[in-house]
Amino acid sequence: MGPDPQPVDELPEDDGELECRVIHGLHDHTAQTPGMQRRAAVDKESVGSEKLWFGRVTCPPSSNSGPHHHGEAETAGHMLSGDRIRVYYGKNYEKFIEVRPGDYLFVPAGIPHIEVNMSDSVEAEFVTARSPANIVFNLDDDQTPPELKRA
Repeated sequence: MGPDPQPVDELPEDDGELECRVIHGLHDHTAQTPGMQRRAAVDKESVGSEKLWFGRVTCPPSSNSGPHHHGEAETAGHMLSGDRIRVYYGKNYEKFIEVRPGDYLFVPAGIPHIEVNMSDSVEAEFVTARSPANIVFNLDDDQTPPELKRA
């Protein structure tokens, strides 16, 4: 059992404007990082969401995202398919975690990181949620160790 339901002080007034929605398909009009493709299902453009980005992220074989961070946005992902993704982070990107199909991933807000698809033949795919939005700051490779620089 989960926690006891919390009372809600204020609910949005039902003025007929709020609607539950089914989204068919994804769009790529969203912030991108070289070496990966983000496609949105739920965001400001598709449904008017102000506090959530939800979609799919595809990492081609041997892809390297290069250094980037997501500003104030926290990120959660679930790896659907692929072999393994390595996420480098920390000072000089010396730390890493490996994510495999079935695993869940959390990246705190503001943490510079690099995602690398460790397979040279298998694409990796995630469902990803980010809040408050799909914020992406691509960083210069200047501080990236040579072995982690994009080719």
